[in-house]
Parts: sequence; C-alpha cells; structure tokens
Amino acid sequence: MALLRILLVGAVAYVAYRLFRSWFSGRGARPRFKCATCRNCKEIFDDGVLCVFEGRETFKNETHIANCPDHETAGRG
Repeated sequence: MALLRILLVGAVAYVAYRLFRSWFSGRGARPRFKCATCRNCKEIFDDGVLCVFEGRETFKNETHIANCPDHETAGRG
C-alpha cells in the first residue's frame, strides 16, 4: 500500500513537472533549440526540428541538435 502511494505521488509530480515545463517553453520564452536561429531550420516541434540541409529534409531530435555540425546563423550572408 505504501509503494502504491509513493508511485501515485511520483506520477502526479511528473505530470505537474511536464505541464509546468510546457507552459513556460512556449512563445516568448527562450528558444528551446539552437535551431531557432539556423537558416537550415524549416519547422520546430516540441520533440525536435525539421532540418533542410543541402536540400534534404531530416527530422532531428535533441541529441542530433546538440551534436549538429551544420548550424548556420540565419543572419550570416
């Protein structure tokens, strides 16, 4: 019974954390991915981005984004 209560409290805390995080990562907040300033970024999603590098569309998750060697600042000419 005690284990069930601990699991329930943990689940509630996890859901609250996810809701809190989603509310404050919306518009007006600091960009979650560095791709927000990249000229190769086509679209940003909650779990990654759609990257169009060298004419190929590729979905990149957080790990790919962290290791991305193709980041090009949009302001650069």
